[in-house]
Amino acid sequence: MTGNAAASSAKMAEAAARFSCDTRLVYDWRTYEQAMSDLSGLPAGERLEALITAWSEEAELLSIEEMRELFVFSWPDGREWADKDKDRLLSLLRFIAPVRVSETYLSGELAIFRAGEDAHGILWTLDEGAATAEAADGTLFSATIPSDDVLAHFTGGGRNEVLVEPLSLSSIEQAGHGRAHHLHRDR
Repeated sequence: MTGNAAASSAKMAEAAARFSCDTRLVYDWRTYEQAMSDLSGLPAGERLEALITAWSEEAELLSIEEMRELFVFSWPDGREWADKDKDRLLSLLRFIAPVRVSETYLSGELAIFRAGEDAHGILWTLDEGAATAEAADGTLFSATIPSDDVLAHFTGGGRNEVLVEPLSLSSIEQAGHGRAHHLHRDR
């Protein structure tokens, strides 16, 4: 092989690697049953990512209610993944909201809490004690949000979690070291 041919072959291999995709994440979901079967066959921690990927690519054949049910199925083991791909997750949630596991309805202005590095995540809790315990020596945030802006509400496993659009939050405060710090003005 000449020098030019070898260089051309290397460039083609590099381009192919750059544009290759993992076809395991491509699903042909025409029915709820197909979607549930595919998701059930995945390791639990991969279901939420697969659901979001499939929805963003071609799951428009499924109804909003079916997507809600698939989300509820995928959420418990995917909750740790919530802030990793926040934009795609928020896009799906805006489409299928409100999502809930029981017929509980939130009303009014809600106080919500989050243990974490920042207040920009979508996963919060209504349980201040649980958030305080999770924060331990870390950072605890509190905020308020109108109940109509909650995208999802989960109460399974003793949790009382809400998924929210961070831009919908108001009165965000950082608690810690015996005092609260107001992070931005109310909307």
